Parts: sequence; C-alpha cells; structure tokens
Amino acid sequence: EKKTSFADPNYLRDLRVKKKVGLRRFADFFKISPSYISEIETGKKRCTDRILEFYKKLETVKTPRE
Repeated sequence: EKKTSFADPNYLRDLRVKKKVGLRRFADFFKISPSYISEIETGKKRCTDRILEFYKKLETVKTPRE
C-alpha cells in the first residue's frame, strides 16, 4: 500500500481525482475558491491545516468502485 503523503501536492490532487470529486465541487463544499485549491494542488501555495483536514476527510470517503 502506498504511503500517504499529505505534504505532496500531487498526492492531494490524485486523491481528489481518485475519489471522483471535481475541483469546483470540492472547493464549493468546503467554501474555498477553486483557484486556491488549484494552487495548492500544483504546489504554488502551501496547504493550511484547515484544508489538510478536508483532504483527510476526503481520504475516508468510499467511492462506488472501492
């Protein structure tokens, strides 16, 4: 099993995509701008503890194929 690395922006994007959650949907759900999420996922901005918690919650969500 792959080790979780929430410090890796690529992991954050891959996690969101794997869970089939679009950028806008993710941002809207947590009341964050899509552009801010995009900047985090591309490594242009650091992930705050608050947003990191959102990704950790997303990791626990089961998709229909899991």
